[in-house]
Amino acid sequence: MEEATFQITQFVLRPDIGDEGSNIRVRTNFFEVTNMQDTNISHYDVTITPTVPKRLNWKVFNRFVEQYREEALGGARPVFDELSISYDV
Repeated sequence: MEEATFQITQFVLRPDIGDEGSNIRVRTNFFEVTNMQDTNISHYDVTITPTVPKRLNWKVFNRFVEQYREEALGGARPVFDELSISYDV
């Protein structure tokens, strides 16, 4: 498997802030990564069918992890957003 290489993207600066619209407060759900291991992070799109409430998606995903953590997941403990995205290291 070919190793991924990463480059920092130089974003284009906005020419001017502008004068239309209004300021709003934005609340975000994130955490700062201050130390990154030399490892791969995998992203998975998860589909649980039939469609059920998010709470049940979580239970189904956790059951999958409990059942297949050692063999299919190689001991990893993936995280899940309750809708369709999972990450593991």
